[in-house]
Amino acid sequence: MKMQDMDKPVEGSKDVKGKGKVDVVKNKKTSATENLWKIDGLPSGYKFYPEGSELLGRPLQVLDVKYLSSMNETNYNTIINEVVRRCTTGMDVNDLLVADKLYTIFWLRANTYKESGYSVDFKCPKCKVTSDYNFSLDCLDIISVPDKYDPEKEIEIPNSQDSFQLNYLRVNDELFIEEFVQKRETQLAKFDREVLQIAQAITINGQKWDLAKKYQYLVNLHPSQYSFIESYAKHIDIGISPVMNVKCNKCGGSAQIGVTFSGDFFVPEYKFE
Repeated sequence: MKMQDMDKPVEGSKDVKGKGKVDVVKNKKTSATENLWKIDGLPSGYKFYPEGSELLGRPLQVLDVKYLSSMNETNYNTIINEVVRRCTTGMDVNDLLVADKLYTIFWLRANTYKESGYSVDFKCPKCKVTSDYNFSLDCLDIISVPDKYDPEKEIEIPNSQDSFQLNYLRVNDELFIEEFVQKRETQLAKFDREVLQIAQAITINGQKWDLAKKYQYLVNLHPSQYSFIESYAKHIDIGISPVMNVKCNKCGGSAQIGVTFSGDFFVPEYKFE
């Protein structure tokens, strides 16, 4: 089996070898001889980071993909964070927007299995036959920052004297939410994760409330008021669409399949003739 040249980046990549020495920042886990490429195409477009910020990545290695293939519903955040930390440099992973982190794991996958032949099986919803596809970043529908989004804009809550601002969550916020929940598990407290995420992202009347107070504020709102805030969060949301378009090699049609992190996505099966 002839492998393609692994020194050439693919979609969403920018070769930085010609720019001189790359400054290594914080989460550097790679050797000095590895190729590092700028990860372009982030949903944030590098907004909300210090000017000149660059996230550089290298292809996944065997232990990386084996680790990714062990993901389940309870450990996926820990595993993705660790793999992104191992395989990127230039920015602290904890400072990344969550949407950018998830895009990065797909970028790493796309820049690892660049040669044809490594495919992922799926059941075509049109012809109901098992088919397969070769993943590329072109399969993904990237949702970028809306042009009119302003994190400083005050949004008035209907039928209320209050207003709010909403920011995008970062990896640090995810970790803080998880720690918040774990500390309160012994108190038999029940938290809605989606409300917690909005609570972490929101600022009420410009006040620096703690997460518990913001959560309580949200759950005490009238349902129509909470729905307004949640709708705004969805309106400005960025990231990756939960479905992607692939071509069925059985019926030839375009099929929409769910974006998942299944084990065979990171350790795909090679198709022999």
